[in-house]
Amino acid sequence: MKNKRILFVTQMFPYPLDSGAKVRAYYMLRHLAQHHHVTLVSLVRETDPKGAADHLAEFCEDVRSVVLRRSSLREVSSGLESFLTGHPALILRDRHPAFRTQLETLTRDSRFDAIHVDQIKTAQHVEGVGGLPRLIDMHNVYCEMIAGMARLVRSPWRRRLLGREARLMARYESRVCGEFDEILAVTKTNARQLSKMIRWQRPVATLPICVDVAETAIMAPTAESCDLLCVGAMFYPPNVDGVLWFLREVLPLIRREAPDARLRIVGPRPDRAIVRAAAKDPLVSVAGHVEDLGPHWRAARVSVVPLRAGSGMRVKILDAMARGVPVVSTRLGAEGINATDGEDIFLADDAGEFARAVVRLHRDRELRAKLAQNARRLIETQYDWRRRYGEVDAIYERLFAAGGSKK
Repeated sequence: MKNKRILFVTQMFPYPLDSGAKVRAYYMLRHLAQHHHVTLVSLVRETDPKGAADHLAEFCEDVRSVVLRRSSLREVSSGLESFLTGHPALILRDRHPAFRTQLETLTRDSRFDAIHVDQIKTAQHVEGVGGLPRLIDMHNVYCEMIAGMARLVRSPWRRRLLGREARLMARYESRVCGEFDEILAVTKTNARQLSKMIRWQRPVATLPICVDVAETAIMAPTAESCDLLCVGAMFYPPNVDGVLWFLREVLPLIRREAPDARLRIVGPRPDRAIVRAAAKDPLVSVAGHVEDLGPHWRAARVSVVPLRAGSGMRVKILDAMARGVPVVSTRLGAEGINATDGEDIFLADDAGEFARAVVRLHRDRELRAKLAQNARRLIETQYDWRRRYGEVDAIYERLFAAGGSKK
């Protein structure tokens, strides 16, 4: 069934590709637009570049947006409302009546065959809208991520708050996902979790996040490629926790064997705790948001992913592998990536193991070359969107058939 009309809804403008969530939505859009007429409706931030919509309009039939403004006041009010209503604060924070109105108007005035909802935080805006068959793409399972953070925090009151939010999110995700005709997960672990949450009402398909291998150049190492690199959204709580753990517990062990090892921390809106911790070490730099990661990838000898809480997949690992930069990650960080420890990647969960893996790669050029070659091959064969995203077509066949049976 080709040339159907799909309404693609997301709470994050899927361009430029500066986060894993955007990468997933962008290449899914690209694939669907090859076969169908796709209308994108998205929340945008005031900081989003103006030209992003023009780029997306090159393959989307229509691109519409509504500005989402976040503030400290909104964060506080969402938390208070959560205590009054029992709804997750994470969901309430992104609730936007004007966005829902836009979707209601669009589905009333135009004909669509299906709605594609990108992430759980978007789902509240399409509840009861249009009476159309719907698919939700669950990039992760938020209740698992929040519960993981609750286990790591030291503050008893923060642990209680996070524990409560995790329970609320679990109920919300179970209810909302159960209302969709099709559910897509990015890892088999997430698919099992979601299947259990919806009491096995329907199958949960798995399709990993993928990247564009053809557009990703291998970064040939140079004599200056000697730094450790940590990339990610440095305001995202699991990333903040992981970077602080690396700075406080792993990096001192690395310095015993490699005293000149430099660390680059690159990513938007770095948390103040990261900035403070990095300021204590002259060999650590915090770059914040950068338009071009190329110079940082070229300077990297090892990419480190010290994640201790989270869910879903880490696109930064796929990016590093595609670019030929060896990766050391926790096992949780590499979840959903079919990589072999010691062949495509090094995996370590405690500080000592992690430090030893980094030092070993930092010292051994031949080992770095071996991992880089194997990892690039893995991305080419298993995580290229042009190879993999055709798997979603069978899911859409079921979705369109379900829509036809309802008419």
